[in-house]
Amino acid sequence: MTTTGTAGSAGPAEAASGVPCDVAKIVSQHCSLCHAATPRFSAPMPLITAADFRAAAKSNASKKVHELVLERINASDTSRLMPPVTSSKLSDADKQTFGAWLKAGAMSAANSCPVTEKSTDGPAAGSGGTGAGGSGAPPSTRSGGATIEPQEYNDPDMKCYKFLTHARGNFDAPYVQGAGEQYVNFTYKAPWTGTAYMRAIKIAVGKAPALHHWLLFKDATAKPDGQVSEVGLLGVHTDGAELLYGWAPGATPLYFDPDVGMKLPSNVSYTLEAHMNNSGLSAQEDHNGVEVCVTSKVPTHIADITWVGTDSIAGTSAVGTCTPGNRSQPIHIIAAQPHMHKQGRHMKTVVNHKGGMPEVIHDNPFDFDDQRYYVKNAVLMPGDTMTTTCSYNGPATFGPSTNQEMCYFFSVAWPAGALNNSSGALLHGDNTCLN
Repeated sequence: MTTTGTAGSAGPAEAASGVPCDVAKIVSQHCSLCHAATPRFSAPMPLITAADFRAAAKSNASKKVHELVLERINASDTSRLMPPVTSSKLSDADKQTFGAWLKAGAMSAANSCPVTEKSTDGPAAGSGGTGAGGSGAPPSTRSGGATIEPQEYNDPDMKCYKFLTHARGNFDAPYVQGAGEQYVNFTYKAPWTGTAYMRAIKIAVGKAPALHHWLLFKDATAKPDGQVSEVGLLGVHTDGAELLYGWAPGATPLYFDPDVGMKLPSNVSYTLEAHMNNSGLSAQEDHNGVEVCVTSKVPTHIADITWVGTDSIAGTSAVGTCTPGNRSQPIHIIAAQPHMHKQGRHMKTVVNHKGGMPEVIHDNPFDFDDQRYYVKNAVLMPGDTMTTTCSYNGPATFGPSTNQEMCYFFSVAWPAGALNNSSGALLHGDNTCLN
């Protein structure tokens, strides 16, 4: 664990890429997050050099990669479209430029530019060792919510700490994942004293070619610092651990407004649960995780995150209704992350207002490679419920494996605990509201 102000990012490819400069800019912006020199998040191949585009396609050896890329960027089927429908779209001009080069056979250019591997940590964090933002903006005057944009807090007590996957007995060395799929838990002693409050959480993904997702939990008790436990494909939490945050491909950092925070005591431990899925034959190094920024100042609003949705999945859709555990006060949902696996195609969440009209607070396509956080401003009044509907591209069943499915609308809300009714606690801990 290290104190730091910025998250890690990938470096640029070598200069002699063979990719024309106008095309390299497009690929850097829209493709390189997954199609890096060492592909990430189950991407089948790199797209860093012109030679990568001229290679035989792994999914169809009779075609070249550039032929399939051309098909995908023009696909009418949104499940095949690249970039994914939830990512920033190619402009018509970019599609024409990229497409013309692909049609011509992706030939190497004499004057080429490097394709830069896109960082996975979202908006760039600042350089200040104790700040969470560093954007040069004045201290935030926002209140009661959250944002994915860096914030300045003007708080000298604020410090940031990284929790990364690592080798046994060495926090600075990567964990090595062999071929196959498993969950691995990495446990850490709190690096602060007393009770701290999380104001910002950032992504620190470095080497992660086999990473499916990670979840950060606050344990119910203290566990050994640096403990590494392989738990197979269980991925369950039966010791009262509470989810604090989750990362999946495309996830963004989250910055709370100055009057909002998550309570983090120092007398318990914190566990980073990493879901590894190495589909290759050779071992892969993994050194990734989370960066949390904390302060000792007590915020006005204490927030937490709740598993909303359902574990009951059988067919091409699944529906779960959350009935909040606390029915006596308003509940403010300030951010949410949809989560499904590779068959997931669409998620819709509706607040069912008691005696009023339903309010749609999320209705978006889903893509496994773009599991971003969405900033929300929704309020559940006493008597309200929340229904989440997940749609899949084929018959699906619930399970922790990449080849099975999930249906979660991870909801960040305050006051802490108000949304939770502990349905689903056996699998996920107490901060659940599933049906």
